Amino acid sequence: CASEAARKIKGKNALLIRGSGAIITGKTVGDLDAVELVMSKECKTQIGSLFLGSGEPLSYADRTVQRVIYVNKYSKKATE
Repeated sequence: CASEAARKIKGKNALLIRGSGAIITGKTVGDLDAVELVMSKECKTQIGSLFLGSGEPLSYADRTVQRVIYVNKYSKKATE
């Protein structure tokens, strides 16, 4: 349902929808391109991990650090 998707995506850049694909958000076309690229890489990584039978998710702390670096790096590029 659209209202449920809108509620779940609030404060996020992407929402996976089982059997349908994904919804992505961004302030600019560049943001959308970046979200699409990250999601594509994440999907390939997940498939590879499942195929190889290995791989562990990053910890919350690691994910947080990576997000801060990503946001700061690309927000600076967007304003240059």
